[in-house]
Amino acid sequence: MFVWRAIDEKIASAKAPRSRGLNLPDIVYKTCGADEESAVHILLKCNFAKRTWEQVTSWLKIPMVNVNDSLKDILLEINEIQRSKGMRKAIYAATIQTMW
Repeated sequence: MFVWRAIDEKIASAKAPRSRGLNLPDIVYKTCGADEESAVHILLKCNFAKRTWEQVTSWLKIPMVNVNDSLKDILLEINEIQRSKGMRKAIYAATIQTMW
């Protein structure tokens, strides 16, 4: 449920109220200050998120995910990894848990 909502930018972030018509003056992500606080930035593009993905992909022994893509693209990329069905399911579950 969380990832599905994150794909649609409906998780709690500073950018989310803008989609409902609220104009917040400062929506920069406070953790890094590099970009707007959106689901994609928090889960993929922030330097902290990038380092997390580097560690997770290293642990799973899979190629690094393209953090410049969308959340949906990451999940599609994970599903296309050449591993057994059981291993793909485990990698997919680890990906979902990493986002959570």
